[in-house]
Amino acid sequence: HDCDGFIAKPFMQAELLEAVTRSLSLRWTTQAETGGHAVSLAPPAETLRELLALSAGGYPKALRARLAEMAQESAATAAWVAQLTPLLESNPAALNAVLIEALREGARG
Repeated sequence: HDCDGFIAKPFMQAELLEAVTRSLSLRWTTQAETGGHAVSLAPPAETLRELLALSAGGYPKALRARLAEMAQESAATAAWVAQLTPLLESNPAALNAVLIEALREGARG
C-alpha cells in the first residue's frame, strides 16, 4: 500500500481531519455555501454506528459488504461511500475518525 502521509501520536482531531481531507481531496461544504441549510451527505446515525462497530470491531469483510450495499441506495450515498473506500484498506484508524466525526456532526445538526 502507498502512503499518503502520516500523523504522529498523540494527534488532535483537527489534524486528523485535515490529513484525511488532503488524502481524499475532499472539499467540505459550509451551511453558508448551501444557503444556510445543512447538507447531510452522511447516512443516519444508526447506520454510522453500525459502520463504526464493524470497522472498530475488526470486521473488514462485513464492513466492505455493507458499504457496497449502501452504494446501491442512491448517488449521494455512493459518493459518500466512495470517499470512505480508500481508507478501508489504507488507514482504518482514519476511517473510524471520519465515522466518529460524521456522528458528531449529525448530533450537532
